[in-house]
Amino acid sequence: MQLADDLLLGWYTGSPGTQAHATLLATLRALADGLGRDLLLVGGSGGGFAALRLNEELEGRSSVFAWNPQTDLLDYYPPTVRDYLRTLFPGEELDPVAEREAVEARLAEEGIEHRVGTLDAGRRVVVFQNAGDHHVEGHLLPLVHRTSGTPRCPPT
Repeated sequence: MQLADDLLLGWYTGSPGTQAHATLLATLRALADGLGRDLLLVGGSGGGFAALRLNEELEGRSSVFAWNPQTDLLDYYPPTVRDYLRTLFPGEELDPVAEREAVEARLAEEGIEHRVGTLDAGRRVVVFQNAGDHHVEGHLLPLVHRTSGTPRCPPT
């Protein structure tokens, strides 16, 4: 999962040709089957992204506890995303801001999902979010809008 020593964040996506997400998903399914139990996926920030993404594909075999999760890696800090893209695609200069559609297409071409689709997947999903954190506007609210029904939010 370590793409480069100087890469600070990789969202557990792996790199083209590694099948990292598929391998991680298969491992989690085997673990759930072997234990005969549902899993609890836990993570914050980029780890929260990974927990929410994997939860979408575990067919109700998991619950999630995440805090301040990123929900679309292309909406994270552009310099960090550029470093990630340079590591994934050496020799290609992809700009996640100016060329978002091209970047989305390039990631899709390699089977790399860059966005959490919904909070509807899994058994239970609990997301804690600091009210003043940039993740609210840039990550949490867009995810809530993609989610059917109305997520329950406690008073702040």
